[in-house]
Amino acid sequence: MIEKMQNSRSKQDYSDLLKAGFEYYRKGWFDKAKDIFEKIVEYDKENIDALFFLGVVYYELKNYYKSLNYFEKALSYSDRNPIVYVNMGTVYKEIGDFENAFLCYQKAIKIDPAFTEAYNHLGTLYQETRQFDIAEEYYKRALSLNPNFADAYYNIGTILKEKELFDDAQEYILKALSLNPLHREGLVNLGDIQKEKGEMSKGLGYYKQAISVSPDYPEAHFNLACVYLLLGNFEEGWAEYEWRWKTKEFEALRRDFGKPRWYGEEIRGKRIFLTCEQGLGDAIQFVRYAKRVKDLGAEVILEVPKVLHRLFMYVEGIDSLVMVGSEVPNFDVYCPLLSLPYVFKTNLETIPNEVPYVIVNEEIVKRWAMRVNSSKDNYKMKIGIAWAGNPRHKKDKHRTISLRDYLPILNVKDIAFYSLQKGYGSEQVKGLGEDLKIIDLTDGIEDFLDTAGLIMNLDLVISVDTAVAHLAGALGKPVWVLIPFVPDWRWMLNREDSPWYPTMRLFRQEIRNDWDGVIKKVSFELMNM
Repeated sequence: MIEKMQNSRSKQDYSDLLKAGFEYYRKGWFDKAKDIFEKIVEYDKENIDALFFLGVVYYELKNYYKSLNYFEKALSYSDRNPIVYVNMGTVYKEIGDFENAFLCYQKAIKIDPAFTEAYNHLGTLYQETRQFDIAEEYYKRALSLNPNFADAYYNIGTILKEKELFDDAQEYILKALSLNPLHREGLVNLGDIQKEKGEMSKGLGYYKQAISVSPDYPEAHFNLACVYLLLGNFEEGWAEYEWRWKTKEFEALRRDFGKPRWYGEEIRGKRIFLTCEQGLGDAIQFVRYAKRVKDLGAEVILEVPKVLHRLFMYVEGIDSLVMVGSEVPNFDVYCPLLSLPYVFKTNLETIPNEVPYVIVNEEIVKRWAMRVNSSKDNYKMKIGIAWAGNPRHKKDKHRTISLRDYLPILNVKDIAFYSLQKGYGSEQVKGLGEDLKIIDLTDGIEDFLDTAGLIMNLDLVISVDTAVAHLAGALGKPVWVLIPFVPDWRWMLNREDSPWYPTMRLFRQEIRNDWDGVIKKVSFELMNM
């Protein structure tokens, strides 16, 4: 938020109170700042400075509609202040009302055509809607007005990073840091760039520098955690990973049950509520810890998405399941699944990797055996394939491939291939033609228990980084996973196996975005089996 006001007027001098309120705001003591500014408005309802700062403070308190209300009151007494419009635009953008945000920024420019920040904010609006070229034009307009505007250099750098022009992105962000050495977002993005280039130690250095500038900056801690975990430094990695709950990305997932969070204290005889916090693959990977919690003498209740409900009925250590969206049961303590490695101080040697830890009902296995055996026979192997992950995953473009990319694999002789792709991406099967050996039985799949029943009747699963790969690993079935150049932290670096899944083999990109090389290697391995 922009913290300056121009052309303010008030009936009486409240400068000392305004200074005190601003000082509280600057320190992050937003409730105290709010009390002071509200006190001023109580005596002087037309005090534009106090009204403006109430809008700013309520924005920080995430009460966006009150924030807009106070900005509108400030404008009702003086509608020619571009700073108020820019701040209103920022609030509208935060609540997803891009149309009103755009109008606010345009009003600010109409009032002051040289108002640099307004052009920069318009750029961020277009950047959020992925209209990168228009966004870059606005940033450059801001720089034409102020060649020393660090944020505009930084924002252009983030666009270039999104386009994977990492060297150019680094140049712009370094320029921003030369103008503002305390630009914490710039330091984190430099760390991200180094990570994407495979320079993990340099990435760590920038994240640590961002933390030295801003010790409580959650994004820096979280990104640091992901690199630590990639490198196998679990002790520091799990601790830093707890910062995720304070990041913008995880903010919407954070929940307040009004009950204590469990951090490993005595739990015998208590009821613990375990929550699934992220993707389906994460839930499958970390549900293995339910048994460890149960072994401490607790009653274990697990909240689970509907598509995993039947599957997790067969996981040891779970006393009862509650579907996501259902009424939260009574419990003593709770813990998110991905915090359990931190609680148990997991390192590479102590990962609970006994498989299978998901057991499929024999009736389900037999039911799918009938379908698999009636579909194709006289092949030396039956292999299940999955090629697409969740399109909403922020890294999905790096881990999802087209089914057509699998063609060299599908052309390997004497193998029957079965689609394990349900939902997004499954329509690609129809576009391959009838001459290819791919069998689609997914019309009979209702949830992940059915997927598990199908997998149990196959010899091997080949998948990109998606929940299917985790499921195959949890079932103890042989699974080959295709991994991007910079993988998710759980796959670590420079190894073909996974300490999480003994039956898993990893096929990594050696060059960024080069799936052809990975597919060729997999094809070669299949032909020589």
